[in-house]
Amino acid sequence: AVAPYVVVKLGDNKYELYNAFGDKLSDFESSETPKISDDNAKTASAVSYDGGLIILNNRTFRVTKTVETNTRYDINAASEKGEIIVFSEKDKHYDKDAKRAIFNKEFVEFGDKCQKIKINNNFKNKERLYLTCDIDNKEHLIRNNEVTDVITSTYGGGYIVYDENHYVNYDSDKKKATFYVNGEEKASVDADYRLVISTKGYTINDYAKKYVAIYNLEGKQVYKISDAAAASELTGIDANENVIVRDGKQDTDKRYVLVNKEGKEISSRYTSMTEHGKYYSAFNRADNKGDLLDKDGQVIISGDYNEFVFYDEQEIILGRKGNYSDRSFDLINVKDKNVKVTFSGNVSLVDSGYFSFEKDGEVKIYTLEGKEIHSYKK
Repeated sequence: AVAPYVVVKLGDNKYELYNAFGDKLSDFESSETPKISDDNAKTASAVSYDGGLIILNNRTFRVTKTVETNTRYDINAASEKGEIIVFSEKDKHYDKDAKRAIFNKEFVEFGDKCQKIKINNNFKNKERLYLTCDIDNKEHLIRNNEVTDVITSTYGGGYIVYDENHYVNYDSDKKKATFYVNGEEKASVDADYRLVISTKGYTINDYAKKYVAIYNLEGKQVYKISDAAAASELTGIDANENVIVRDGKQDTDKRYVLVNKEGKEISSRYTSMTEHGKYYSAFNRADNKGDLLDKDGQVIISGDYNEFVFYDEQEIILGRKGNYSDRSFDLINVKDKNVKVTFSGNVSLVDSGYFSFEKDGEVKIYTLEGKEIHSYKK
């Protein structure tokens, strides 16, 4: 895709910038030819010229900021919404000695201090964003638009970063984890650990003391398994502020349970459990039953399901039964906790908003509400 802008030369080093709608956005002077760059034409663009940089929002097709700078820059990367942008010196994207800059509410130039600047996020939690500066192969957190001494790491001693305002430091000599919020120490715990990030918190697994515990972003313990077996795990605080617990002390059919942020068990125990946005799929091996749970751990529907198929954008959920050669699907109405219709055969969700099912050469088409609208023989 091409950024939706055009630069028009008027002569005598004078230029005008227009968007795709013909709106004039800026006029400026440059002794060198301006250059338009973008990482993703859907997010942000930039016009670099002699003496300045125009940062553009590709959602509104307007100027975000115009800055004066003696360095010509290209966009290296931009966050999904374009609120954070990384720049490198013009035509030096992969040069570690290039000058670099960022836009994160303000435009900040770092010169050649950072050999690389990276935008860090999480594919399940797009709001969790932070920037790191690579100096001699060590990543430093950029916090409040300044390079700090925080080294990001998930193994060994160092800092584990949730975002620029929430991180934990583990001192491998003292075996202590210290939680920080906005640069202020909030809590600390002794731990011989494996410390990992979750969607909304941290998990500590202390092998020496045989416990596994979950902490929120402020360092408050939410849940703990004492005298934990090696198979014990906590998934971390999810988007519903719940924790899936795998308790290795229990037998294999009762290891999984859902726990809320107060540390209370809110579901039955299961052989397995997986989070899917606002819902959970949970299965009992003993009776070959599958339960669809809501965010409060309550059963929406139960049956001889071996899989739940989730279509997140439409909030459509299918419960699959049977094996590959003889399988059927229940279209589940989450609100009413019932099955709207049962399909059989091979299923596909069509982008325009209906299901297509094929079995024995016959194709049936249903709306997302379970109404049959057409059928034909292939």
